[in-house]
Amino acid sequence: RFKEPALCFFRLQSIMASASRRRNELVVDMVKEQQRLDRNDMLCVVQAQIHVLEKSLHAMVQQWYERQEAVRAAIDTAMADRVLPGDDLAGEEASFMDVLGMVPPKHCSLSPHLGDVAEEAKSGESLEVDAAGNEVEHERTSQSTLQNVADDVRRPVKAASQISLASSRFSKIVSLRSLLSSNKSCPQTRRTVASQDAAKLRKHRATKDYKTLMSEVHRSNTVASKLMGQSTIREVSWQREQWIEKAAWPRLQQVVNHRLFFYSTSFVILANCIFVALLSHMEVTEAFKEYDLGLPATPLPLWVTITESIFTAAFTVELLIRLAANFVSFGIGSDATVNICDSVVVMLSMVAVVFPSVGLEGSTAGPMRILRL
Repeated sequence: RFKEPALCFFRLQSIMASASRRRNELVVDMVKEQQRLDRNDMLCVVQAQIHVLEKSLHAMVQQWYERQEAVRAAIDTAMADRVLPGDDLAGEEASFMDVLGMVPPKHCSLSPHLGDVAEEAKSGESLEVDAAGNEVEHERTSQSTLQNVADDVRRPVKAASQISLASSRFSKIVSLRSLLSSNKSCPQTRRTVASQDAAKLRKHRATKDYKTLMSEVHRSNTVASKLMGQSTIREVSWQREQWIEKAAWPRLQQVVNHRLFFYSTSFVILANCIFVALLSHMEVTEAFKEYDLGLPATPLPLWVTITESIFTAAFTVELLIRLAANFVSFGIGSDATVNICDSVVVMLSMVAVVFPSVGLEGSTAGPMRILRL
């Protein structure tokens, strides 16, 4: 009569434990799926913002190139307008005799004293005409002599003036040719300087555009983090992840993530499950026997308490190692729910071990032992 309710209670406890475990797994899967969806939404928003920024940057670069082409065309036009046109001898070689041939004939005047002598020779015929014929002939002879002397004096003066004028014109032509040659080489120099200035300007604009792009990306990241903070299931932001990485202990993380640690923890959990199952079966069997015989309840053996203490110590050490390794992410990371459940289980185990020392019976620790499973 009393065995059936106990068996039903035991089966109900196992069914409830399995249902609770499945429910926890389902909740964890739902949380992970929601986090994945939120992460995808955030990535889509960031990608859209980056695409818009790339389009704007491409348009800015295109406008900058068009502006550079317009400036280059204006510089070429200005340089073409500044080339000085030469005269007839600018495009071909000319000798000094050609220059002399092109000099227009100009008569130079005599010096003041030579001019006075000529005038006196011309006026002597009218002033000193005498009745005597021999004197008139003498005056004519002296006049012709003076005229020849004046012509002889004019010839070297005229030649010297023509030579000086031709040399001055030739020097002007040479200076004009040098100016034209300097104007021909000047556009190349100016184009080189303009290309260097354009390269510096391109580098400056590229640096400025890069800084603008980085600021836009930082602003988009801030907006994305705010959107993540407003979602129903909050996810750890990038700054929080960096803080978690700085707060964690790398050595302990390597120990926790090692396969040997995982296998050891799994073995202890499996051994604890087997121990709890055998102990529960033994307690139920002994309870039925004592009830049938009318005997009082006997306390648990000492080895049971020692074994439970060993398992509780092992779970406590494992929990403390994971807490020290993860530190901040232990309570706010992706596995925060599982970690909290483990903490509750370890606390219940410690309470179950402490109960006998405070005077409580083993019947109270039994349900906690089942709940720990």
